Amino acid sequence: MESGPRLRVRLGASLAFCLAIAAAVAPSAIAQDRASTPFLSAASDGAARPSFTAQAEAAGLTADQARTLQGEVDRYLATLGGTQVSPNKIDLNGRGAAFISLPGENHPRNFTPMLGTQSVACPYGAFCAYSQEGMTGSQINMTFCSSYALPGWGEVGSWDNNQTPGTSARMIDNNGRVIDSSGPAHNMNYHYDWSPVWWVDPC
Repeated sequence: MESGPRLRVRLGASLAFCLAIAAAVAPSAIAQDRASTPFLSAASDGAARPSFTAQAEAAGLTADQARTLQGEVDRYLATLGGTQVSPNKIDLNGRGAAFISLPGENHPRNFTPMLGTQSVACPYGAFCAYSQEGMTGSQINMTFCSSYALPGWGEVGSWDNNQTPGTSARMIDNNGRVIDSSGPAHNMNYHYDWSPVWWVDPC
């Protein structure tokens, strides 16, 4: 049996050989693992994050539709803040949620096995603003007493004031002036001009 310096040399050579093999195999294994996980993409910090565009395509949207939807979500994120949690939903960090519809569609998509559009009910305790008339289009559910910036709608939409009885929302212009009020809950407006409104304070 070998011992002493000669044995240590042989063990060191074997270890170096094993490390070289591992280094050669690891990149291909990592690449294969990423390829088998289409819903992950690299964030700016190198960490894996959900690819909502890939999820939208897997659910039946075309590549163009998926990119358009993500562009709309990005626009809302830039105004409202929050965190994107699905291809068309933004969690407003404890202050409600936003559901984004594809341009030209009356309701946000339903990203479940039964793909299609869905009407998202305005939950009790919320003031819900809609980008289109008749409670249609993209929807922002406001559940916190603070100002919410609208994402440049500039057109006729609607709202549902489903807050606790007697609570009124205030509409605010670009100078910070209150220019309108919803009146006490519960009430609704199926045809409301958002053009002069920049912010909404639900309570």
